[in-house]
Formats: sequence, structure tokens, C-alpha cells
Amino acid sequence: MIKGSLIPDDPFKHDVIFIEDKMGEFMRIDFLIARYKWELDAIRTAVRVDGIPVPIVTKPYLAALKLRATGYKDASDIVTLVHIMSKDENEKTLELAKQIGRDKKLKEFLAQLQEEPDEDLPEDLI
Repeated sequence: MIKGSLIPDDPFKHDVIFIEDKMGEFMRIDFLIARYKWELDAIRTAVRVDGIPVPIVTKPYLAALKLRATGYKDASDIVTLVHIMSKDENEKTLELAKQIGRDKKLKEFLAQLQEEPDEDLPEDLI
């Protein structure tokens, strides 16, 4: 467990629990301790996926979480997520971005998406 609230440059100020498989067989799982109403909404609207024992947040909420983060991987993930979202999911993402004060950042990412050539995404990214 990492106490994000004690890390000065943590964009979330959350306490986080990481579960990581040292053998590399399974993906790392991050558990954020919710601090905002929109994060609780993300948990409430999480969906069940066959073979995964915990509910997974939807793409718009995942994009919102990543908009709050500052890493290059998060920016890349947002572009990928937006590319595979439905129209309704895109609208929800824009709504969430505005709610969390990251709508300008999202628009910058969307502008980059418009500039990129339209090519199929690798199956493992979907």
C-alpha cells in the first residue's frame, strides 16, 4: 500500500493498494481509495466481466481517472480509450472531464487523435 496522501506530487492524494504478481502471470491491479463523489459514481456504475472477480469501472470513468494522472502512459491510454468508445461514452467522458476540471486537457488529446491517421488498433489494446 502506498499512502498517496503523503506524496506531495501525487495528483490524486489517494491511498492506493497495488496487487502485483511477481511471477508476471497476471496484470497489476490498482485499488484507489475513493475521495470524491464522481469516484463513488464510478464504483457504483462498475460492470462485471466474466472471469474477473471484481467489478471494472467503465471507459468514461477510467478516462477521467487517467485525466487526473500525469504520466505519458495515461495520456496514451486516454487516446486509446476515446478511440474505442461509443458516442454515449464519449459524451459521458466529456461531461466527467468538465466536472473534474480536465476538459481542456481532454480536448488537447482529442485534437491529437484527429491528427493521427485512421488505422486499426491492435486487438490486445481493445
